[in-house]
Amino acid sequence: MNYSTILGLFLIISFASCQEPFLYKNTIRLEEKWSYTDSIRFEIPITDTTKLYELSLDIEHTKDYPFQNVYTYFDTQYPSGLHNSRVVNIDFADQTGEWYGKCSSQTCLLSVILQQNAYFNELGTHIVTIGQFTRQEELMGMRSLTFKVKDTQKQR
Repeated sequence: MNYSTILGLFLIISFASCQEPFLYKNTIRLEEKWSYTDSIRFEIPITDTTKLYELSLDIEHTKDYPFQNVYTYFDTQYPSGLHNSRVVNIDFADQTGEWYGKCSSQTCLLSVILQQNAYFNELGTHIVTIGQFTRQEELMGMRSLTFKVKDTQKQR
């Protein structure tokens, strides 16, 4: 093998080993608006109840998003059929209107940790449904939601 082939293989292996240890990651596009009636559903397969996870949500929005925050509801349906629901306020900007997250010229990406050291005590598919819970029928400027379940016990 020549030097460039060895270097190429080394870079590929290095990048592959640095990937986040996600058990689950799914992005839903919102077409610039999130309607009150459009709940978003994520199905997370759980095969190990002994691990701890970090649950997070990435929200991509335009800089034209007209509010400082958004109220959301999260409903988790367990494989047994039981449900757990809660309302979560997510801040997008500070009191002066400065956006949180990483912003480009037109959009911002806000990463929110929803729960650290979470565990699932039932095997099977857990269904997480997320909806916007505001007074607005449609939230304009919402581009996508990415729900992630990260295995906190895997080493990078």
